[in-house]
Amino acid sequence: MSTYTATEPLTPTAPSERIVALDVARGVALLGIFLVNVHLMGDAIGALILEMTGVDAEGRPLPMADRLTMTAVMVFCAGKFYPLFSMLFGMGMVLSYDRLTASGHWFAQAYLRRLGLLLVIGLFHAWVLWYGDILVYYAVCGAALLIAAKWQARTLLIVGASVFVFGAGLVMSVTWLLEWVSQSMSAIPPPATGPGPLANSGSLFLQALDALGTGQATDVDSPVYIALEREANAAGPWYDALGFRLWNWSFGLVSSLLGLGWQVIGLFLVGAGLMRAEVLLPEHRAVRRRLMVVCLVLGLALAVLVEGLRAVLGGPWEMTLSYTGQSSVGAVLSLGYLLALAEVCERGWLRPVLVGLAATGRMALTNYLMQSVIASVVFAWWGLGLFGTFSAAERVGLVLAVFAGQVLFSVGWLSIYRMGPMEWVWRTATYWQVQPIHRASAPPCG
Repeated sequence: MSTYTATEPLTPTAPSERIVALDVARGVALLGIFLVNVHLMGDAIGALILEMTGVDAEGRPLPMADRLTMTAVMVFCAGKFYPLFSMLFGMGMVLSYDRLTASGHWFAQAYLRRLGLLLVIGLFHAWVLWYGDILVYYAVCGAALLIAAKWQARTLLIVGASVFVFGAGLVMSVTWLLEWVSQSMSAIPPPATGPGPLANSGSLFLQALDALGTGQATDVDSPVYIALEREANAAGPWYDALGFRLWNWSFGLVSSLLGLGWQVIGLFLVGAGLMRAEVLLPEHRAVRRRLMVVCLVLGLALAVLVEGLRAVLGGPWEMTLSYTGQSSVGAVLSLGYLLALAEVCERGWLRPVLVGLAATGRMALTNYLMQSVIASVVFAWWGLGLFGTFSAAERVGLVLAVFAGQVLFSVGWLSIYRMGPMEWVWRTATYWQVQPIHRASAPPCG
């Protein structure tokens, strides 16, 4: 590692100081997150809920290809990659803290600017492109890392694990309670009042709210509601698509307050603790390999078990296990993924693949936002308007094609430029000075 003095300017991390395994893990996490997100990007949330139970929006059994696709996504991806991304965020914070404090700079000032811009980008992403944005949560929850920046590895790991377990228990309890109440209420026949005052408003979003309020739609997975959400996103107008997007986003905020935010903070701290413990360094190879095997075997076994229980138990437990069981298990499996990737990088296996994934991970913010832009072009009313028309297997096919293009784009871009375009914006704001972006303009940085 390089040494710094207080007179050196505040600059991004140079390539020689980057840990390649972290960049590769970010690239893999981008793929995993997209494999989950695309199903919400491309269809109504109620349709996805039904797909996870094995039927389509009309109640017909899903084709085998789609059922296998959804099962694979639930077991290997759902709730597995946002924990990985979160731990990587905590790891990155530790690296930034150590580097900036060693150079005599005040870490908190640069870090808060970094989070502030991330919040702005996240809000734009959620309100304009896709409601399932994670950046807002990272910006808000990331502030908690300022308190823990100086903590030792043991403290970070213990506190992080405790906070995660608390958040997981809280969100599981609340989700189960809400789902039980929803199922109980749906068993009560609605009053025969007919359409409400918003039914003829001309607004698809207001009609959906009217259907929920009058009992014509018992939940977001009711055919009436799904049809209205699909039409608004596929055909517009923009204000109805925005209405559904903000409505869904608001439920995400509630979820964060009721547990997800605590889980993210816990994962940030665990990631920071792993970096402080230097588990990725060669001298800890033996311990890392043992932990990798335990996390992969235990995580996969629990993921399969949770998916099996979800299918068998049904009722309130079905959605509870879908939303929270897999994410709790996902923390274990995602750690296994991270350690396995570190092992692959250390051994130098699949080097061309690793180079592509590392380049994609170095441009994680750009590629994350690009995925939403491309999905919007394909599905949204202002693009091709194909919202609600792709099957689950077709959506996964789209992800694989887009991600392959992103890998090629990232490798090509970084052969000319020092960082991705959004990374340039983010780091310029973080370090409070315009960063050179072209490789010919300055020594290359990450």
